[in-house]
Amino acid sequence: KTLVNNNKFKDKYIKPIIVPTIEPLHPYWVNGFIAGDGSFYISTIKKNEYYLFTPFLSITLLIRDKLLIEKIQEFFSGIGSVYIEKNKLTVQWKVFKLDQILTIVNHFEKYPLLGFKLYNYNIWLKIVNIINKKNHLSAEGQTNILELLKIFNK
Repeated sequence: KTLVNNNKFKDKYIKPIIVPTIEPLHPYWVNGFIAGDGSFYISTIKKNEYYLFTPFLSITLLIRDKLLIEKIQEFFSGIGSVYIEKNKLTVQWKVFKLDQILTIVNHFEKYPLLGFKLYNYNIWLKIVNIINKKNHLSAEGQTNILELLKIFNK
């Protein structure tokens, strides 16, 4: 007790833990973050003669940034899922349900994405629109998506 009450001992050996806080996120900061660390993908699975296409957005960071990933998910009203990877070194926020993808699209309509990521986003958006209109169920829609995928993320 005597040692703890001694201010010299307390200052020298006991360090306060500073718990990080993250202020409310600004929409353009989120855009910049997605432009830098986000990824737009289209999952493609061939079933017989047809393809199944699933668009998704993901952000993967080191596990130490889990709070930030959760804050981004919260920014988007809780959509998507947060996964801790098997290696427990990384954490991922992934959005892949079509109605949730449309929330992301609405965000970027209000707050446009900038930079090179915009090129890939525009191709991704064309594919999302084909899927949303159910045109991916036709042979022509399938062909259109496959052609877009040739230039996507290249």
